[in-house]
Amino acid sequence: MIWFFSAKTVIEENAVSEAIDQAKARYNRIDDLYEGLKWRLARQPDDAHVPIPDVEGFHTIKTIRWLIEGVPVIQAVYRITDDEIIITSIRIIDPDEED
Repeated sequence: MIWFFSAKTVIEENAVSEAIDQAKARYNRIDDLYEGLKWRLARQPDDAHVPIPDVEGFHTIKTIRWLIEGVPVIQAVYRITDDEIIITSIRIIDPDEED
């Protein structure tokens, strides 16, 4: 059986793009991690999130902590429209500094 998933368009605000670009100097796999996060959000936005209490329409998602050295954790805040995911902010957490 073949499954077809519809994907929403993922849009990131300028501050998010800038944060990812700046992190590239420190984390050589940040693009792979971020592209995976966007892929998941585009296809499963309702299953991948946690609503932010008291902030209508905004959600957060956090990647897992990898055991591979030098891979950070990404936490993103986003909102969902009918056909788009809009990433409004992002936090890049060094694996040695994660809570």
